[in-house]
Amino acid sequence: KALRTALEHEKTPELALSLAEELLERDPWAAQVHWLEMPKPVQQLALNAWKEDLAPGKVCLHLRASQRHLNSAMAQKALRDALSADFGAPVELTITEDDNSAMRTPLEWRQAIYEEKLMRARESIMNDSHIQMLRRYFDAELDEDSIRPV
Repeated sequence: KALRTALEHEKTPELALSLAEELLERDPWAAQVHWLEMPKPVQQLALNAWKEDLAPGKVCLHLRASQRHLNSAMAQKALRDALSADFGAPVELTITEDDNSAMRTPLEWRQAIYEEKLMRARESIMNDSHIQMLRRYFDAELDEDSIRPV
């Protein structure tokens, strides 16, 4: 049981790649962050916030309060510079704390995609005729918590 708990969020390289690809398709902000050139800590700031375009060249990032430690003057400058280079003109950047759960950050999107894949994997295993036969034949119990998407 302890090993299962330890491996619970273990993701294979293939799964990590699949999650990243689907994230880039679903969330335009995640795709933009993916292509921006900036240091990893600045990337973490961007991935923990959702983007609101207020006007051309004017962006507001909504950062989760639990991630406020990522928000520094240097990180804001690096992110503003990266956005300006991408936009081709100066960008006015504001960062506000916002825990509105109706809007997802890129990292929250990635977790939601993982949860969807996990649910589909569980449904697939539970509905598999071979698994059902083995359960009946051996009077076996299926530990649903051990199922992971691939």
